[in-house]
Amino acid sequence: MASETSATRVSAVTEALEAVKVSNHPVLLHKVTQLRKKTTSNKNFRELLSEITQYLGYEATSDLETKEYVVETPVASHTGQKLKTEVALIPILRSGLGMVDSMLDILPNSAVHHIGMYRNKQALLPIMYFNKDILRKI
Repeated sequence: MASETSATRVSAVTEALEAVKVSNHPVLLHKVTQLRKKTTSNKNFRELLSEITQYLGYEATSDLETKEYVVETPVASHTGQKLKTEVALIPILRSGLGMVDSMLDILPNSAVHHIGMYRNKQALLPIMYFNKDILRKI
């Protein structure tokens, strides 16, 4: 039974890794380097994190489904697109909190839920310490 659970976890991790998107955008790479500098002030760190989140947010949402949506322009009706998918933002406490506001700028109608995790220093595996029934709310 334990091996089935282990195999299931490995499968889930493999599936999650296949869904990871890596950006090599030159401006993003530049900003990440600035963020990592030990001389970066707290204020500049927060500003850079906000800008980086905007880049990552656009890339992360590039495959959201849309549906046709008719709007009235000053000249005539126009058939455009509207997001079909509802999105929930789930930052990992505390590191992800700095990204929430920038993501809400992109997706203002998103629900926000929280989970808490830390990494086991020996096994280098994530340990969840806070999760208030997120999946029931989504």
